[in-house]
Amino acid sequence: MVQGGTQLDIFDALSMDTDSQQILALIKRRVGRPNAISVDDISSSSGISPRVVRDIVKGLIEHHHIRIGSALGRPSGYYMIATQEEADANEATLRHLAISILTRAAVLKKLTVREYLKEVQGEMFQGTQGTGA
Repeated sequence: MVQGGTQLDIFDALSMDTDSQQILALIKRRVGRPNAISVDDISSSSGISPRVVRDIVKGLIEHHHIRIGSALGRPSGYYMIATQEEADANEATLRHLAISILTRAAVLKKLTVREYLKEVQGEMFQGTQGTGA
């Protein structure tokens, strides 16, 4: 099964709980940025709280490697990434957010961002060797 340009292995699909499958089914119908579905709409349709919806989408992206985009502007919500431009826009937003978060964390530790990254690097890749992550 192909999801947003990513092959979803049959074992991945089988390993998803019912809530994850239900949320994925709702988002799969929303291909491309203009067709984003809001967290509130997903919650209303599925009966799953908005907080849990966000956690499930995070898992679909991070653990099942499904290319789900998120949009803050109208329409806001989640959608299946349809183009490289949509993928690039999502990556740029995430990169900006990651840099901002790392900068703030470094300030709290009284380190430069470079020093903080060295400190955190081991944590980031711990347990991912051989998984392709």
